[in-house]
Amino acid sequence: NARTVISQPLTLTGAGQSWTLDTATLKDALGYQLLDGHIAVGLDAKKLAPFFDQIGAVVDRPGANARLVPDAAGNYQLQPDKTGVALDRAATLTAIDAALTAGQHSAVATIGPKAPPIVAADLAPVKAQLDKMLATPLVVSFPGASAITFTRADIQPLIRLAETPDKPTKVTISLDPAGLSALAALLAGKLNQPVRDAVFVYEDRQAKVKVPSQEGRALQGPLTEQSLQTAILGATGTATPYIIITKPNIASDAMAGVTFPDRLGYGRTDYSASIATRAHNVELATERLNGALIPPGAVFSFNAQVGAQTVANGYQEAYGIALVSTGKVETVSSVAGGICQVSTTLLQGVFSAGLPILQRNTHLYWVGYATPAPGMQGLDATVDDQSGLDFQFANNTGHWIGIETVADGENVRIAIYGTDPGWTVQIDDPVISNIKQPDPKPVYERTHDIPVGQTLYIEHAADGFDAAIHRRVTDKNGNVVQYDGQPLDTTFKSSYTSSRDRYQVGIPASEPEKTVEGSPTGE
Repeated sequence: NARTVISQPLTLTGAGQSWTLDTATLKDALGYQLLDGHIAVGLDAKKLAPFFDQIGAVVDRPGANARLVPDAAGNYQLQPDKTGVALDRAATLTAIDAALTAGQHSAVATIGPKAPPIVAADLAPVKAQLDKMLATPLVVSFPGASAITFTRADIQPLIRLAETPDKPTKVTISLDPAGLSALAALLAGKLNQPVRDAVFVYEDRQAKVKVPSQEGRALQGPLTEQSLQTAILGATGTATPYIIITKPNIASDAMAGVTFPDRLGYGRTDYSASIATRAHNVELATERLNGALIPPGAVFSFNAQVGAQTVANGYQEAYGIALVSTGKVETVSSVAGGICQVSTTLLQGVFSAGLPILQRNTHLYWVGYATPAPGMQGLDATVDDQSGLDFQFANNTGHWIGIETVADGENVRIAIYGTDPGWTVQIDDPVISNIKQPDPKPVYERTHDIPVGQTLYIEHAADGFDAAIHRRVTDKNGNVVQYDGQPLDTTFKSSYTSSRDRYQVGIPASEPEKTVEGSPTGE
């Protein structure tokens, strides 16, 4: 009965130790239940939990779950589970109840082996899946690109194993999100490419591909990562990258069959007397102009075609004409000096072809190289991208135009090819007026810029004058051709100041730089 149960403490022994369950604890844990029509006395397990915790702290030794661990080669090896030792609380409570019911105040605790939540047998299917995943190379392919293969060394670092002992599958396999993102980024580096329009050049009377077109490719990261994850976990061996394709605006076959049967215009100038740096600039600009193509209706820019007039863009320092102060014009040191000869030669061809000239600027004084045939006095074009001076013209022929150039050390030759629109181009001789004689005294710039004792002839004396050149363009019916509502019946006017013979003379660094007249020494 209850009085007997709590009459004295109970001693519990086990694992070579003993614990005492005092009468106060017994009384507090005492409970009653109906068994076979009789009221029986028993102990409440919840009330004895602190007592069992005290015993467990001494006798419990946890085991270890079985694990799958990758070796140096990336193969997963099984680490077996380890059995622990633990107090069996339910069995021990039964033993205590039995002892007290029998009027005894001693009992033996039930202490024995306890298997961990995950044992070796649980991991057999997980290991089989891992082995299959790692033994299956993952091939990612996309049309137009080389296949990319990921092997065990790429896949194993992505694998993450999570213990889930409360689920049928005791260990869950997943992949590291950051690792998947890195894998997708690697694919993007190999598969992505910018969209590129085809670039054509004029050559041998037809348009030829200089730079082929290319479709743009951009990998979609999240969808590709999902595809990679599905393929790796399922050991399928293949994955599909998700790519956004951008088609070029101008394909390589866009100008198939375009030809240039007719020479529309021609220009030639002599640069044989140029110093080396000026000749370099002339030849570089001529090379960059060669092969230029102009679509029907388009506007051509000389500056855009030959590029920035800088040292970084390949041009060298030579000489150019500049307004150095109010009303004072001189030939001065200038990067890309000489390319105006190329724009002037191009103007000759454009002018003779009858094409609309949208922007043209004259030199401050006349340049002698522009006079020889097929040029004429008063027909030149200066350019300077730094000050916004460009030479521009339009293609209103209704067909493509191609530019063919050559600089052979003596002459710059520029021809304009296309399809003859049937125009008649009437160009009158220049009307020259207001002639201004040059100052006969030569100018000498005593400078440190050239070797001591060297003399360079950098500008010749020439008259200043005004020029007017009339051009009239008519179609096969005799009507004046129109461009942008304006008739191509125009008088091109130019005005030039006179120039003087100008030299540079190299002097020692100990002497001051100065400009003198009459003689190299100014005496």
